[in-house]
Amino acid sequence: MTAVSVIIPVHNTAPYVFKCVSSVLSQTLNNLEIIIVENCSDDGSYALCDEIAANDSRIKVLHLDKADLAHARNEGVKAASSPYVGFVDSDDYIAPEMYGALYANAVKYDADICFCNLRYEDQDGKLLPPYSSDTGNIAVLSPAETIYGIFMDKISSSACTKIFRKTLFDRFCFPEDRFYEDHDVVYRIVSECRCCIHVDRPYYSYMQRGDSICHYDTPVRRYHYFLADYGRIRFIEEDRNLFPPEQKCSLEARQISLCINHFRSFRSLPGFYRAESEMYDMRSKLLDIARGVKLSFRDRKLYLGIRYLWPLYVLRHRIKADRRNLKK
Repeated sequence: MTAVSVIIPVHNTAPYVFKCVSSVLSQTLNNLEIIIVENCSDDGSYALCDEIAANDSRIKVLHLDKADLAHARNEGVKAASSPYVGFVDSDDYIAPEMYGALYANAVKYDADICFCNLRYEDQDGKLLPPYSSDTGNIAVLSPAETIYGIFMDKISSSACTKIFRKTLFDRFCFPEDRFYEDHDVVYRIVSECRCCIHVDRPYYSYMQRGDSICHYDTPVRRYHYFLADYGRIRFIEEDRNLFPPEQKCSLEARQISLCINHFRSFRSLPGFYRAESEMYDMRSKLLDIARGVKLSFRDRKLYLGIRYLWPLYVLRHRIKADRRNLKK
């Protein structure tokens, strides 16, 4: 049996997929299963994936008829045969030591999740801030410590920096037809773990491309980001005994502020008022979660506006948006 199944979703990333897969094939841990999940590409990626797989028996290719990252990951997990699974986005690449280090420490500590750092690179290979720590230290973390780090943005919520015990996906899957699926589900998976290990090395290179789906904003994308953070608030409110009361309150206040900022960003995007159902749902959820919470002056001003002056509020920002569009 292979040690780790590496799932690589591919959708219209033909210029990058060879480098990505090569970085996985070059791992010091040879005992890998590589599952390329091609989903509805029209740029030549379909044939390229089959061509790459023909040269190495460790690779198998799935061709799906739905273009969705979460769906591709879920189908890859179903096809995986190893005790641990990892994920690499097809326009990124990884250091040769990544899976060897993560798997060795996962086995050593009998960990459910083992994770490393990511580093940001531009298309010319230049490192970008924020810069990752690289001490090589190994930390044994409880689920509460890991989730707190994720909620405070000290630990990446990306699935791509981690290996997961495959049985965790008996209870969880990536939410389909949604953006920010990692932000929405990884902390929930962590909550079901016994032990998490952090390897303080930046093994994962996250490429910053202007045409990547992660680098443009739309009202629907912003709404999905809001939903992911709203889900975190509901998670914090549940009585899980993960956080002491003071820490629980500060985490909840932080997530509420983030949700308010998502709404603020949403209403600044072109055509936001055409996403009417999303806008009204965000308003409803904000009125629910922010009631009675101590807010900053700026956040409270927005809260009062959407609570008591909603029709005027929408009209005002619709006029502002139209004026911006006329100037373009």
